[in-house]
Amino acid sequence: MRSWSHQHDGFTILELLVVLAIMALGLALAPPLIGRTADRLRLESAQAALLNALKATRAAAIMRSTEASLVIDLKERTFRSPVLPVTTLPAKVELALKVADFEATDKSHAEIRFYPDGSSTGGDLTLKLEDRIARLCVNWLTGLPRDDCN
Repeated sequence: MRSWSHQHDGFTILELLVVLAIMALGLALAPPLIGRTADRLRLESAQAALLNALKATRAAAIMRSTEASLVIDLKERTFRSPVLPVTTLPAKVELALKVADFEATDKSHAEIRFYPDGSSTGGDLTLKLEDRIARLCVNWLTGLPRDDCN
């Protein structure tokens, strides 16, 4: 008598259903994680753009031996300087700042002025996106902009 061994090729329906359930669970959890990551990247991008603008404006003041200002428009959510074009903050990113009184031209416009010796009028900038906050500070004595404010 011969015995035939039956070897099963393929998957059972139960195995396929388990795989589909795991994939569905993964897809259900992905959007919130992706959304939080996108918000974090949007905020970090805005912080980096402002930090680079501050550094470029300070460098221009030193190299050209003249004053240079980073002008911030809170209403339009833009900033500009003599060395940079007008830049708009990403959507939903809020900006608040604290600058010297004489540098705030009105409620929606303010500037941080850099001098040829590298010093500045100083200021603190706070970017907010939902529950995330990023800060920038400009030391008035050295004029150095930093993102590791205390």
